[in-house]
Amino acid sequence: MLPEFLSNEWFLVYGGLALTVLIIYVETGFPIGVIIPGGEMLLFISGLLCGTKWLEVNILFIIIPISIFAFMADLTGYSIGNKKGAALFEKQNNIYYKRKHLKRAAKYFHKFGMMGIILARFIPVIRTFTPLYHGAKETDFNKFFIFSGIGAILYVNILIVSGYFIGKEFPDLKLHLDYIIASVVVFIFITPIINLLRRSYKLQKEKKI
Repeated sequence: MLPEFLSNEWFLVYGGLALTVLIIYVETGFPIGVIIPGGEMLLFISGLLCGTKWLEVNILFIIIPISIFAFMADLTGYSIGNKKGAALFEKQNNIYYKRKHLKRAAKYFHKFGMMGIILARFIPVIRTFTPLYHGAKETDFNKFFIFSGIGAILYVNILIVSGYFIGKEFPDLKLHLDYIIASVVVFIFITPIINLLRRSYKLQKEKKI
């Protein structure tokens, strides 16, 4: 008999959680995160798995670690932006970095103030460049720390809890989750490749102009 940590359920729970945490962290913590598929779907599916009892784990087991790493991702992005400073605004465009995304993050800040940090959490690409922008502009760290924490908690909780309650309301979804999970896995691995090829093609076209 296999020990518990080698069982299929163990891999599904801990392997799935580790993958979700990694994607959420990289997507917001590093510029390369723009090529990674949006974490919204992963968070929603995580809640759905709990709600339908497909995975019999306490929902807090998923919410707490993901919230922590989502918050840490913002702090990592802020640190990178702070280290690069003004040079970040002059950095040449490449496959994963475009100055226009930094400008979009700046517009959010100027339009919504510190609330923009929270709102940016829900917008792909902008959530990657918002911490970089605030780090480079040396936004007051204490304020960034607070609003970033609020944004991370709201982002993770809203999506996971939404999936959880839909799973509880429609438990028969459990019968189809195998296909949903298989589709998500394919999406996770195929999307970065497609994004890389698309961005590489666009970059080559820009260089020719």
